[in-house]
Amino acid sequence: MAKSLASQASLPHDLDAVRDGLLNATQSLLGSTIALDEDDWHRPSRLPGWTRAHVATHLARGADALVDLIEGVRRGQSAPLYGDGLSRWEDIERGAQRSALDIQTDLDASAGRLLDEFSRLADLAGTPVILWPGQPVRADLVPLARLAELILHHLDLDCGFDSNQIGGACATWLLKWTTFWLAGDTRYPAVELVAASGTRARIGSGHHRVKAVAADADLLCWLTGRAHPTSFGAQHLPVLPVYS
Repeated sequence: MAKSLASQASLPHDLDAVRDGLLNATQSLLGSTIALDEDDWHRPSRLPGWTRAHVATHLARGADALVDLIEGVRRGQSAPLYGDGLSRWEDIERGAQRSALDIQTDLDASAGRLLDEFSRLADLAGTPVILWPGQPVRADLVPLARLAELILHHLDLDCGFDSNQIGGACATWLLKWTTFWLAGDTRYPAVELVAASGTRARIGSGHHRVKAVAADADLLCWLTGRAHPTSFGAQHLPVLPVYS
């Protein structure tokens, strides 16, 4: 279901604060991955069928795609975030076969380029960009999209980072972002969320709506398939698929 630009007004819009959060999340992820050796990189991640090297390559190519997207907007061009879907997955597969040094260098350099691009984003704040086909998103929300991807995939890397390390403000931002995108998604059961921060939202469809009350980070991880509901004492909630 497409979301209008007007409906995005309720999402976190403090660009400086989100960029600071993204910088911290980037440094945290790079601090985790710098300790991985050759064998570690090629061990399974928490994403089915992907090694840690696949996840890192996906993050690096995602950063490059966002840089290209924003540069295109500056030139007045509108293009999809990713071009040929097949070549995208082939790039990830090839990238996942590289050495630990190459993977880490790529992850670091691509993140740096994107952070630099985000530092000049204020002049495009209200400009629509296409993150997904048919879905315009305000340019100032693109760092929030990247922050969500970075946090979730840091969890997927399974290298010591867990939900307890997601900062309170960051968890609230990402919970709002996630529930915004899931609102109206009929693939999800009807759930009313009540977060510790006071954030409330409804997602999914169905006649019987269940209530989920928990910390923001726990709700975020459950909604995106990164946590079993019993991990925060919610035995009545269903297990949800991985979403990113």
